[in-house]
This record gives sequence, structure tokens and C-alpha cells, in this order.
Amino acid sequence: MNQLNRILEVIRVSSNVSYIVDAQKQITFCNPAWDTFAIENEAPELANDGVIGTNLFQWIPPFLQTSYEAMFLEVEKTGQLRDLSYNCSSSTVFRTFQMLIYPIEPMNWFLVTNVKLIDRPHQMEDRSNLREYTDRNGLITVCSNCRCAQRADKPSQWTFVRHLLAKDVPNVSHGLCPTCNLYFWPRNGDGLS
Repeated sequence: MNQLNRILEVIRVSSNVSYIVDAQKQITFCNPAWDTFAIENEAPELANDGVIGTNLFQWIPPFLQTSYEAMFLEVEKTGQLRDLSYNCSSSTVFRTFQMLIYPIEPMNWFLVTNVKLIDRPHQMEDRSNLREYTDRNGLITVCSNCRCAQRADKPSQWTFVRHLLAKDVPNVSHGLCPTCNLYFWPRNGDGLS
């Protein structure tokens, strides 16, 4: 337990959004940076112990769960750190993070910390028309990794449309664009290994 106590001391004061999951992937601790990030991103229900005791995979889109499971299994088997860069932008801020998964031995628990690499206002004006991205079913598909939206009239084209990341945009569905599926989430089936 000494290792866990030292980890808790460090991440309580860290500005990196961090959490700990047990061997069954139940969230056991979230640091204050997690709470701040949840509140700033209009998800106060996820702050202040809102996710403690829940399974991590309940918060991960189904099509990414296989990749996350594989990352945790790799850390568990090798005892080595695993990392992944991802985009987590909002309608006003462009953000990129590096997620690091550390093993906590001998309990088979994990420390997950998210280091902010880029955090700046969007630099391009958004002139997109919502209709260009709305399919026949009235849905807009946004990539869960890079946050680009799929064009309805040209489904092979995915474009970053920042106003589609606002909370009040109706009928947003999530998926993976072909590039993110291929390069960043190779364990989803069609990607590179």
C-alpha cells in the first residue's frame, strides 16, 4: 500500500487529469484536475466522485473498448508503461493529450494520467453548414479521436467542425474516421498493428 499512498500524494497535486482503476477496471480515485476538467467541459456529473465505483468501460464508446482493453492487458502482461496521444477539443479550445497507463504493482491496478500537450483557442473561423454533415437519419457522426465530422454528401471526407463539438448540437453520433481507425486504434480490426 505504500506505493499506492505515494501515487495518491503525487496525483492529488498534479495538474494532469488522472485516475486509478483496480484490477476489474473500476474507477477507485480521480484527482482534483479530473474534477476541474469535467466541470469546465460541461460534465459536472463526472466530477466530485461522480464516477467512483463505476467501470471505466462504461465511459468509453463501445467501438474503442477493444483497444482500451488491449492497452490495459499489455500493461498488465509487460509491467511497462503504455501511452497514446489523442485529441479532446471543445467548440472553443483545441486540445491534445497524451494518455499514459502505468501499472500499480503488486495489486494489478493502473494509474491513468492525461498530460495536456496542446491547449489553445481554435485558430480558424468555422464556416461549415450543419446540413453538410447531417445524414438521412438526421445524425452527425463525429470521430471520437480527432473530433472531425463525416460529411453526409461525401462520406469518405472528415473535416474538423468546431461548432459540432458544442453541447447543444443535436443528434451527434460517434465513430472513428478511417485515419484514426487505421493509425491510432489498430486493434479495432482494420488498423495497422
